[in-house]
Amino acid sequence: MLGTIRIPRLGPGRPRTRPDSLTADKAYSSRANRAYLRRRKIRHTIP
Repeated sequence: MLGTIRIPRLGPGRPRTRPDSLTADKAYSSRANRAYLRRRKIRHTIP
């Protein structure tokens, strides 16, 4: 799910791979996905 995320930087440097927050739909609401997001300290909203 998050393996291909790249967030461009405003200046030089590599793109970030950890977003500040994530909004997903119910398809990503599994316990494993939520635990993965918590482990990487990514705030998330999954209704």
